Amino acid sequence: MIEETMKKEEVISQLNDLWEHCHSMIDRSDRDCVWSKDVRALEEAIRIIQNVKVRSFSKKKRSYERRK
Repeated sequence: MIEETMKKEEVISQLNDLWEHCHSMIDRSDRDCVWSKDVRALEEAIRIIQNVKVRSFSKKKRSYERRK
């Protein structure tokens, strides 16, 4: 079986969809609601993935520029 990989943009999009679902499930009267923790974790994961994307592009550009 061939496994299809997702592009980072697709991963971020899916995580955003999951964030919306989790956010809609938050019980505002429960300060320790697990959905709130999931939302925070998803926000952090999205931020990390976005930063990795930018850094990896920058590193490739720099190594390419050194070859000139």
